[in-house]
Amino acid sequence: MKTNKKLLLLTSMVILFPMLWGLMIWSQLPNQIPIHFNAAGQANNFQSKVLAVFGLPLFLLLVHLFVIFMIGRDSKNSAMNEKMIRAIYWLTPIVSLSTSYLIYSKALGSTTNPSVFVSVLLGLIFVIMGNY
Repeated sequence: MKTNKKLLLLTSMVILFPMLWGLMIWSQLPNQIPIHFNAAGQANNFQSKVLAVFGLPLFLLLVHLFVIFMIGRDSKNSAMNEKMIRAIYWLTPIVSLSTSYLIYSKALGSTTNPSVFVSVLLGLIFVIMGNY
C-alpha cells in the first residue's frame, strides 16, 4: 500500500485539532480533568490539564503514524480495498475528536453519559468496518 501523504497530513491535523480546541477553552478547564469513566459514567481517573489537552492527541498521533507505517510496509496490503484504506486513515482522527469531546465536556460539567456515547461510536465503527 502506498502512503497517501495528503490524506496522512489531513488526518494528522484532525488528530491534533483537540489541542487547539483545548487551548481555546483552557481557562474554563479545571486543573484535573477526568480521562476515564466507569460503566455508570462516573469519572474514576484524572490527569493534569496539560496532559489531557496535549498528551492524548500527541499519543494518538503516534499511534496513527505507526499504524499507517506498518500497514504500508506489509506487501499483502497492496491489494487492499481503497475504501478500507480510507477507513483506516480516518479511524484514529474520529477517536481523537470523540474522546476529546467527551473529556472536555465532562470537565466542563456535562451530564453526557460516556458509556452510551462510546457504545454508539463503537457500533458505528463496526458497521463501517464491517462493510469493507
